[in-house]
Amino acid sequence: MNKVFYILSALSIIITLLFPILHDYVSYENQWSITLSGQSPWIGTGNAYGITYNFFGIFYGIYNKLPRVLFVLTYLAAVYFILTYCQSIKFKKTNAVLYIFMLNPLFWIFCVAYGSNDSFLAGITSISIIALIHFKPKIAGILLAIGSNFKFTPLFIIPFLVLEKKVIDYKLIIAFIITTVVIVLSGFILWGTDIINPFIFGAERPSKVFSIFRFIRGEFQPLSFIGVNNIDHFSIYFMLFSWILSLIIYVRYSFDKYLMILFSFSNILLFYKVGHHQFFILLLFLTILAYVKNYETIKKDKPLKISLIIFWAWLFIFTVLFPLTNHYAGNYNFINEFVGGPFFFIHLTMNGFIIRHLIKYSNLKNEFKEKSPYV
Repeated sequence: MNKVFYILSALSIIITLLFPILHDYVSYENQWSITLSGQSPWIGTGNAYGITYNFFGIFYGIYNKLPRVLFVLTYLAAVYFILTYCQSIKFKKTNAVLYIFMLNPLFWIFCVAYGSNDSFLAGITSISIIALIHFKPKIAGILLAIGSNFKFTPLFIIPFLVLEKKVIDYKLIIAFIITTVVIVLSGFILWGTDIINPFIFGAERPSKVFSIFRFIRGEFQPLSFIGVNNIDHFSIYFMLFSWILSLIIYVRYSFDKYLMILFSFSNILLFYKVGHHQFFILLLFLTILAYVKNYETIKKDKPLKISLIIFWAWLFIFTVLFPLTNHYAGNYNFINEFVGGPFFFIHLTMNGFIIRHLIKYSNLKNEFKEKSPYV
């Protein structure tokens, strides 16, 4: 393994321990304190965090920064397994993968400095995918259950993982269900029906930052000429429709699993009304995994490569600006007002080139030729 990885990993852990408590970690501490006091974690602490998130309160009780360290360690573990996999298949761009993972601002600002729990979610979901690549569906199922009960995000990925050319991986499903039942029963015994509160909160929260819905209800209000100033309530319908359509396409045409996971999850973020920076940490992992698994075709697809570069450059730039502008507050509030608009079209363009790539470099064109009476 490259020495750079170990050096940067050690540095990130040191900074994680030394950095003061900032951003969302303040609310994490509040919820863990309430949990340790024996009260329901979701009473007066609105968030979309699940049952396994609350169990981190045990580590918080030992040392207040220990969960933050574990979040970063999970991210680093996922990077380690991905790099190990790249080396095992003699992937030509392993060093590029290393530097992207270890030098991007999402990692250093939101994982290390802010201690975002999305670093844990992205890490454990990515490790589960690597486990599946290594034909360990039971481990993958257990990890996906832990991740899905931490935040519900991995639920959108699971159907693509359990299907391979229309064949269902029952070992993964059974491991996922058993682990989920154990976690949910534990949560129900401790906190009763409050365990469903995160789903309700996630559906009701207002649009933010990178979301097109935030842009529409913001200062510019581009749809005001037709009397529409807020369409946040449509977000869930756009999300579900795009996800179901992605799943139908995957099942119907048996496109590449990893590009379809990237495409479907990217659509989820495209239409999710809460466009927080940290939500894109998992998308970064999925992008790299899809790139590694489809390198030979992606390197030939210049429009897709350019769209990916523009998308991540835009996101990284505004990630760096976030702490420099007091979180886009005060004199910089205009960033909150406009950033979701152009980002939506950059994001939409990238998704368009992903599906174009899937069609261009799959058997779909051959299938059309076989069916068409004009070929």
